[in-house]
Amino acid sequence: MTQTQKNGSGFQRIGPCLYRYTNNGTYYAVVRRDGKIVRRSLETNLLQVAKRKLPDELRDIEKVDRTSGTISLEEYADRFAESRVGAPKTVARYHTIAEKLKSRWPGGPRMRLDRITESQCRAWLAGFTFGPPSYNLFLQWMKGCFDQAVRERLIPYNPAAAIKPRKRSKPVRLTPSPEEFEQILASVRAQIYSADAR
Repeated sequence: MTQTQKNGSGFQRIGPCLYRYTNNGTYYAVVRRDGKIVRRSLETNLLQVAKRKLPDELRDIEKVDRTSGTISLEEYADRFAESRVGAPKTVARYHTIAEKLKSRWPGGPRMRLDRITESQCRAWLAGFTFGPPSYNLFLQWMKGCFDQAVRERLIPYNPAAAIKPRKRSKPVRLTPSPEEFEQILASVRAQIYSADAR
């Protein structure tokens, strides 16, 4: 096979495991694993960038068990939710988050699990208007889901790993001065019909 040989699918061989898709110029890592051809986009049209990315992409491909086949986000979200244990209220919350993940995921719930990106994880979280506690709960659930997928060798890494939880704002507690406290006491004691006046 020559260095620039093309095949019928529009891929041009540039070097070992490195191909260029002739329709748009994007470079791909292409290897055979478990009897199947695996193509992974290197997300660049620049040859030097593609060559730098290729070794990392090949390592990621090695981490994934291709014999398990591909699985969609919605399939795995359900599987992960079913595997959770705890109090009924907690388990119900896991299922609620799974449903929100399936119904509001950028790119749709049938997206392949190994195609999920960090930007999609961030976009999903940004689609809600909740405060830090709920944000952190959803993030923790998502990270746990993808961590389990990594352990099962379905994906090479957790796409949500770099997302940090939000800091909770400290509650404002106003402590009255001694003079203000005396005024509060006087006000309460002046309420003759109050049971707490004494």
